[in-house]
Amino acid sequence: MRVFTIMKNAPQHRFFVLTKNPAYMRRFFRTRLDFAWPLPNVWLGVSVEDQASYDKRIFELLPTP
Repeated sequence: MRVFTIMKNAPQHRFFVLTKNPAYMRRFFRTRLDFAWPLPNVWLGVSVEDQASYDKRIFELLPTP
């Protein structure tokens, strides 16, 4: 949580947040942030190893706000 507050307070920088667990990321954004989301300087993504990983993870990430 603290790292997102730092990102919020540093709009002059761009941040990329990658995960292999998009379900966890979606849950985090629904339950733990106490400020308006999305932040224009923070980009979310899913790391993938191959097409099968992409096919599974990208559709889990898309519903994340």
